[in-house]
Amino acid sequence: MLRVFRNLIIAGILFYLAIVAGLKVYVETYAQAPVDPPVSVIVVLSAGPVNSERDNRTAVRTAVGAELYSDLVAAGHDPVLVLAGGKEPSERRAKALGMAEVARDAGVPDASILIDDQSRSTLQNAMFSRQLVEGEFDGRTVVITDRFHLPRSWASFRWAGATDILLLAADGEDEEVDWDNLFREALKWPFNAVRALAVSVLVALGWPADDLVSLTN
Repeated sequence: MLRVFRNLIIAGILFYLAIVAGLKVYVETYAQAPVDPPVSVIVVLSAGPVNSERDNRTAVRTAVGAELYSDLVAAGHDPVLVLAGGKEPSERRAKALGMAEVARDAGVPDASILIDDQSRSTLQNAMFSRQLVEGEFDGRTVVITDRFHLPRSWASFRWAGATDILLLAADGEDEEVDWDNLFREALKWPFNAVRALAVSVLVALGWPADDLVSLTN
């Protein structure tokens, strides 16, 4: 029994290190695909509250989303910009509210901004974004975050029903990614997968998806 337990621990550690290594390869070899219109939805994912200088990761991601929005509008398109980020107990307000200020100051009109101020996980980002766009991801959805977070974001939005997803790295192709981000992200993958599977099974058994949001936090 002790040997089985030890082998399970070793397997778990090796699996975790494999995820870290896979993420490292992904961010080091990442090549940004062009954002070809038409784009229906632009979703910007938060990474903490927007700071007063507006130079942290959430502010940068939001600025990238606002710039993409402006470029698409200038080309004759009409996407919506979803800003996703709820409020942690220690925070004064939802992250999405600060993101909206950045977007407005960059010229995005209120009519084109949808605010998800409830989500506290990537799965919830996807679920609430789907609700905000009236239940369906019709057309192309661009998801903006940093490279280390892109694979899990893609998996979460695909699970939530988006079929035409384009990933956009706010940190570009060459910015160095901290090992801390990779280690934390690798820990989140198994929990993300288990929670998504649990919700999918319960929905298949008849539970309304909206009643299961707490399982995805």
